[in-house]
Amino acid sequence: TPPPCINSILLPKVLGNYQGETGRLLVAAPASDEIFHETVVYVDRHSPGSALGFIINAPLKTADLGFEMPAEWKDIPLYYGGPVGYPREAVFYMYGKEQGHLTFSRTEQGKPEGIMLGYAGWATMQLNYEIARERWGVIDYDPALVFGTEPGLVWDLARRRVMLKEADQGRKVL
Repeated sequence: TPPPCINSILLPKVLGNYQGETGRLLVAAPASDEIFHETVVYVDRHSPGSALGFIINAPLKTADLGFEMPAEWKDIPLYYGGPVGYPREAVFYMYGKEQGHLTFSRTEQGKPEGIMLGYAGWATMQLNYEIARERWGVIDYDPALVFGTEPGLVWDLARRRVMLKEADQGRKVL
């Protein structure tokens, strides 16, 4: 092992640039738990200390919420973003349909493409562990998959992409 002084100088620089799966899509393995069953998650932030993402294929109906939504949200798609803070404590506005990535904000910045109620969160290195254990497949973000596909078909199409990627790399397929 390197001397402690190397670890204290070099590792923060290396890990400080770590982006992990930021900006990519996580595709739940077929045997996922109930919370993430057949979900696709956009990873908004991924660092060695934590990860935050949003389920992008779980639309909500306002009638299912049990409370009234503000009138200005009536034409904006609502999504179950994940179990943390759902439904009222964690509201995020989704932007970036025309960009090469999505952004999420706790404050409105113009008309959003969607409103996420709740989010998915992971503790220190938890997401890395789950990916290594094949609980998630990882694919590049594709706006056509996220916005141009019926939500009920997103997981199946994303899973097929994971299978093709894994087969191309000669690895076990999810």
